Parts: sequence; structure tokens; C-alpha cells
Amino acid sequence: MTALSTGTAAPPPTEAPPRVPTRPKVLHVLRSDDWGGTEVQVATLLVRAAKISSVQRAAVLARATRPGALADAGVPAFPLAGHAGLASATWRLVGLLRRHRFDVIEAYGFRAGLVARAAAVFGGRPGVLIGIRGMHFAGFENLNGLMTRFVIAVERMLAGSVRCYDANSSGAATFLQSRGLPPEKFRVIPNGVETAGVPQATHEPKARPKAICVARLVQGKRHAVLLNALARLRDEGTDFECELVGDGPWLETTHAQAVKLGLADRVSFLGTRPPEDVRALLAGADVFVLASIWEGLPGSVLEAMAAGLPVVGTNVNGIREIVVPGKTGLLVPPDDADALADALGALLADAGRRAEMGRRGRNRAQAEFSIDTLVERKTALFGEIAAARAGSA
Repeated sequence: MTALSTGTAAPPPTEAPPRVPTRPKVLHVLRSDDWGGTEVQVATLLVRAAKISSVQRAAVLARATRPGALADAGVPAFPLAGHAGLASATWRLVGLLRRHRFDVIEAYGFRAGLVARAAAVFGGRPGVLIGIRGMHFAGFENLNGLMTRFVIAVERMLAGSVRCYDANSSGAATFLQSRGLPPEKFRVIPNGVETAGVPQATHEPKARPKAICVARLVQGKRHAVLLNALARLRDEGTDFECELVGDGPWLETTHAQAVKLGLADRVSFLGTRPPEDVRALLAGADVFVLASIWEGLPGSVLEAMAAGLPVVGTNVNGIREIVVPGKTGLLVPPDDADALADALGALLADAGRRAEMGRRGRNRAQAEFSIDTLVERKTALFGEIAAARAGSA
């Protein structure tokens, strides 16, 4: 019997529920394929993501001048560079989004964020995330400088086009929220580090223990303060060696300072190294040191902890979220060479203390900052964004 013959109205047709992808397709957009912490984290994430329920790819704005972290990990990246700069990158990204139908884009850095948002409008409107990998996404060291303020002001105006700000540290999230970005759009997911099968520091007593610093040679990392601290230790009769791993615009200046301070026979400049080399160098060291004036959530500190090294670092955002003072390392005020020398000297002189702090640091890295934990948290976030996008379609 039909509804008409019984006098009751037929129910209105129901719309099919929006499709929620079971394997969200995610595109990470980076400025370039380099050896920075962001590129290493994204490369590691994409390698692991292939084993779980998400499909993740990468794209880069700049032409590659040398193999970086993505290439080293065997992760292919879509090239977006063209003769018209950001306009070419945007147009190419639109085509990429239309062909592959990505559900989510995560862009790292201010320029990548502009390109991703513009392309999303014409490329199927995937959910846009902005990845925060430092105290902000502008890349300027002066947090209160004119360019930093300008970039953050632009970001405030564009915040409505972003579904989420994915920050790797609470300090970075708090800083940007204090500058007017909407707190409800922030998610803090700490960096992750490989802990399985990582070579371990032995902490055998040595006549000449070794400190190591893995960081780009830029002003904000304060290698100059580290060298002044090392010079004081040398003058006091402490025997040591120190390896500086990384390249950057301050290489020549830093090298010249080491020579001027008479540290050429104790400080080695090793340049940029691939991850497996860095792990081996960490395992051969006794103390990790980082003298930055600010950080996001430094992957180099996590790598050092995973290798069983105690950390001497500055008491700044990012580092203090990882290092537990007196337990896994020592924290000192930034730009204080004497305090840095005191902390380094205390650990260089005590192999037993180094070993105990290193053991606790490795346990903390395994429990709270493993790469598997990062992958799980990021995959859950991408699924959430993809579902929200499907629900608003």
C-alpha cells in the first residue's frame, strides 16, 4: 500500500551523509627540502605514515639546490617553484589539489601558508593547517621586530581561513595567542624522535670528555656565548673537546671567533650531516649543549636525549619543555657565558652524573616524545580536520 492511498505524506528524501575519508589525504607544504628540524620531522612523519591509516605527501616551494631531509629519507616531494615566484607556486598547487583531491594541507612558514590558503580556495577547499615550528612562523629572530609584528598582523587577518594552528610547543602557542591569534584554533603536538635502535652514549670516564652542539649557525643559537664559555673552561684547566654540527650564515664569524679565542684545537666544525651521522656523533659525545635565546621544541635536544646524553641548555621556551633541571640536564639563563661554563664544567667533570642524567633523559624521550606518539597524534588531528571539512561541505 502506498503512502498516498493511506492519506499519509511520504517522508522527505534524505540527503546522503557527507563522505568522511577513512584514510585522509594530507599534503605538507614546505619552503624547501633542507636539513632543518621541520624538514626532518616531516620526512620522518611521512615515512611512518605509510604504515598507518593516512596518506601523506609533501610539496616544496623552492627549487632544490642539494638533497635534503626529504630526499635522504626517500620521500618524493612535488615541486612548486616557477618563474613567477609565489604566483607560480600557487597555480601549481591548485593543479595538484585538483588532481589528488587532498583533504588536508599543512603549511609550514608564512609564505607556505599564504600559498596554501590561496590554492585551497580554487583546489577543492581542503582543510588548512598552519604548522608552527618555532616561536612563530615568520622566521625572524627578533620577536618584537617590525617584520615579526607585520607578519603576525597579517596572520590575524587571515586566521578565519585556517582550521587549526598546529604548534610543536606550548611556548610558541602562548606567544602567538598573546599577539591576538585565536586560542581556540591552537593544538599543541610536541615533536617526536626516533628512540628504537638509536646508538647510545657510553659515558665512560675520559681524560678529555666531549661536548656536542647540533644547531644551525645563526645568531639566535648563540654559538658565540658557547665559545666564550668554553674559553673560560679552558683557562681554568678543564680538558675537553667540542663538536659543532650544522651550517649557516654565521659559520665564518663563529669559526673566526673560535680561532681568536684559541679554541681551534678543541672545537671542530663538522657542517651539516645526515641523521645517521648525527646519531653516531651524539653517541660518541658526553654532553649536549644548546645556548639558544629561544626555541620552538628543538629536535636536536630530543635526539640527544634519545642517545642517552645529558643536556645543558638555556632556560627558554622549548628547551625547558623538554629538559627537567637536575634530572635530565641543567638549564642556565640565556646570554650568560659564565653560567653556561659552570653547568658544562660540572657535567664534564662527573661521568657518573652524566650517565644518570642521560638514562633519565632517554626514558623521558621514550615515554613522552617518541616518533610513534607524534604520528598517532598527528594522524588523529588530520582525521579530525578531514571529518570537520566533510561535515561543512
